Amino acid sequence: MASIQATKDYAGDWAKAKSRVLVRDMIKNTLLRFKRPELIKVLCLPGVCASGIFEIYDPLGIPRANIVGVERDTEVAEILRRKNLGIRVEKADIERYAAMQHAVSFDIISLDYTNPITWAEIGTLRRLCAKQTLDHFVLHQANLVKRDKKAYPMYAIGAGFYSYSEDDGGNTDLAFLQHHARVNAHFVRSANLLECDDNKREVKSSSYSALLRSSFQGASTGGVEDLLKFTSGEEYAEILRVMGEYIEKFVGEKVVLDREQPLGKLSARFGVRPDICRFFEESIFFILSIEARRIPIDFKPLNHALMLALSDVSKGTKFFRMRDAKSYSYISESGAPMIGDIYFVSHPRKLN
Repeated sequence: MASIQATKDYAGDWAKAKSRVLVRDMIKNTLLRFKRPELIKVLCLPGVCASGIFEIYDPLGIPRANIVGVERDTEVAEILRRKNLGIRVEKADIERYAAMQHAVSFDIISLDYTNPITWAEIGTLRRLCAKQTLDHFVLHQANLVKRDKKAYPMYAIGAGFYSYSEDDGGNTDLAFLQHHARVNAHFVRSANLLECDDNKREVKSSSYSALLRSSFQGASTGGVEDLLKFTSGEEYAEILRVMGEYIEKFVGEKVVLDREQPLGKLSARFGVRPDICRFFEESIFFILSIEARRIPIDFKPLNHALMLALSDVSKGTKFFRMRDAKSYSYISESGAPMIGDIYFVSHPRKLN
């Protein structure tokens, strides 16, 4: 009996074909302006019909030998190999493939899923971006936005937590409090809107993009400091004082945490120490556990999201900045509502 994936044929789906045109145009208008097609390398999820090969990469002149197609379904992988397309077919979960790579050098990473977004997929994106050796690449991901109730906490997190990096909190006590109130209000509003059919599409669209951006934008000591500021609110000064007393036990000398850059200046003085970074994480976890009691969403996903946001601080993970972006949505011929984002990103040292 054929597997479900082996029977899915998207080759004649005109709506999905339009999304491939968007991906192709992004590659043409960015990467191919400074890099020859024969040098472009691709990582993708080809699917049984492999339409992306014919409709995206062939028209751009990208050699099939430069394409790695990852396929978890054994039957689909065998079908692709029998088609003799000229691409390299890897029989594996994309999560396992990303975890096994020491480094990746793909100019295009295209992950066109047929399921709702999951934390495993965000983790995979983060691994691929962290291991990326190139300074410029196109990133594409698409997901189903149906039967996605389990993804609601992710949508709310994207709308709330990841919005703080786009909102200027300022440097005054009043600004800290205003920023804290804005982010909390945004988060709670998003959680509530997800329960109302009229607003689900709006919330999902904006927060989906925020979640994907979190995979390549990375974290920094500044980002963690901002997170600490808005979670602490009016107790920020007192929390810094208490944290300083505890950190003295780690370093064995008097510590007064800088109000504007507590972690940054501490790291400059003592180095990036795992025990200190972990203490900052635990402090924010504790504050958020109190905040979460007022928010109609399970705390476990928030804990997971915060760990992702903070993990780069001690690891020094490579990050990128968005240079161009395109979002899309469509209803497939089978009636499945899909959403997708396409990004062209660069390492900060190559932005000029």
